[in-house]
Amino acid sequence: MVGGIRQCPRATRRLRGEQRLGEQGARERRVSLLVGVILIGLVTGLAASAACDLTPPSNVRASTNRADRIVVSWQAVAGATEYRVERRAPSTTVWEQLPPTANLFYDDLTAGCGTYRYRVSACGRTCCSDASRIVSGSKGAPAAPVIQAADGGSTSCVLITWNAVPGAARYEVYRARSERGSYSRIGTATS
Repeated sequence: MVGGIRQCPRATRRLRGEQRLGEQGARERRVSLLVGVILIGLVTGLAASAACDLTPPSNVRASTNRADRIVVSWQAVAGATEYRVERRAPSTTVWEQLPPTANLFYDDLTAGCGTYRYRVSACGRTCCSDASRIVSGSKGAPAAPVIQAADGGSTSCVLITWNAVPGAARYEVYRARSERGSYSRIGTATS
C-alpha cells in the first residue's frame, strides 16, 4: 500500500488508459477552447466593425415664435429610417425621449412655457447615431385676438367678444376709463 491506496496491476493499466484518454480529452478541450476564443474574437471583431456608421443629424433647429408648439427640424441622414428626438424641460437635467418620427421635423405640441433643449439621433435598422448638438426652443406669445365690443343699446353693460387664438390657454380682459387712461384687469376667461 502506498499512501493508503492499494495498487494492483489491472487498476494501474486502467488508470494509465484513463490518463491517456484524459490527455486526449485535454487536447480536445484545448482545441475546443482555442476555437471558442477565435469565435469570440471574430464575433467581437464583427461587433466592433458593425458599430453604427450613421452620423448625427446636422442643421438642427428649434422654433421660438409659434404660440401652439415648438418645431424641431434637421437635415436627412443617409441610411436613417427614423429619428429620435429628446427634450429637456426648463430647470431640469433629465432628457425625455419623444415618440420617434420618420419626418425631418418634430412638432412638440406638449411643451409648456419656458425654454426647452432638444437633441436628435438618426436611427437605422440596427443602431442609432450619437445625439446631435443641443438646440433651444420656446413658444412665442399668442397673437392678439380680434376684439369686438357692443353695448347692444344698453347703458349699463358692454358685450365683449373675440376670436379664438391657437395656443392661447386663457384670455385676460383689461379696461381703461379713458382713451389715454391706465388699464386694469377686469376678468379672465378660458374661451
